[in-house]
Amino acid sequence: MYKSFMAKRRKNLQKVLYVLNNSDQILINVRDPISRIKHAINHGWFKTGDDDSAVEFSIKDDPYQVVDNIRFYTEAGKMVANHPFIYNSFLEYVMELCSFAYYSNIAVLPKNANITYLDMQEIMPEKAFDTMTQLAKQFGFSLPMESDRELYSEIKMGVFRYILPLVCNIISQTEVKMTLHITMRYYCRDTSLLIVDNTIFDTPHPLLDQVAFSMSEDDLKALQDDKETLDKVKAYMLRFLDELKKRTDYIQRNKKHENDVLEIFRGDRDLRKKFKAMLDRELIHIKAHRPDIVASWKYYQEFERMCVEEGDM
Repeated sequence: MYKSFMAKRRKNLQKVLYVLNNSDQILINVRDPISRIKHAINHGWFKTGDDDSAVEFSIKDDPYQVVDNIRFYTEAGKMVANHPFIYNSFLEYVMELCSFAYYSNIAVLPKNANITYLDMQEIMPEKAFDTMTQLAKQFGFSLPMESDRELYSEIKMGVFRYILPLVCNIISQTEVKMTLHITMRYYCRDTSLLIVDNTIFDTPHPLLDQVAFSMSEDDLKALQDDKETLDKVKAYMLRFLDELKKRTDYIQRNKKHENDVLEIFRGDRDLRKKFKAMLDRELIHIKAHRPDIVASWKYYQEFERMCVEEGDM
């Protein structure tokens, strides 16, 4: 079923590629293939829900249960694990999921297509602003504004993906309904909500440089006027941040590394040969036109050396 879905997706993409001509500029974002697989393994998904809609809760809920909203694949192929796993059959699935069809897609383009390769490292936080400036000049789109440089130096999703945003529904002593929004700090820019960290927290917390709490002006006033409820919210949200830190730290400690991916390939000759055959075919064009990018892929180069050592070449 999944293979038929991927085949349909590639076919739909190629329909678009067929109508391009030599004057169209094409930008292809690429990354070390082993790193792409590692990222897919660590990706996870929502425990409840299937989009970025905020999950709602109240201060009566267990804060651990509130932040425990991300799951990973088990060896049985079910999205129920508490942290990332890596095993042979899932690695084979991920090889298809990542779609390395670079040359397969390029082959349907006009013969002299104007192709630019962009390596993932060029859009990491320390380089993203300068890279986008260069691309804007090359492709003719708006230059990034110097005032937005900080935005380009942030990883927008990071460790809180699939956990945030959240919405805490609060009821005052007089039955007034209030809403407290909990988001990554990046998403608090340009909104009509007020940051209320200083109201909710009396002492610093290590997550407050990444996580923001916000309310409407009316809800903030209602909360400040109800000291008993405010004290309960303060106590609860401190526990909430502690549980959020424990959960994200646990996930980070258990994330898989490129070396974990390489070890699976080292122990599975058939899987290794299948992946190598795929990459030998799909990386033909980039190897010919941007060998410097391929040479910079540390873990792909280790994979190639492994294939030589194991007699797969």
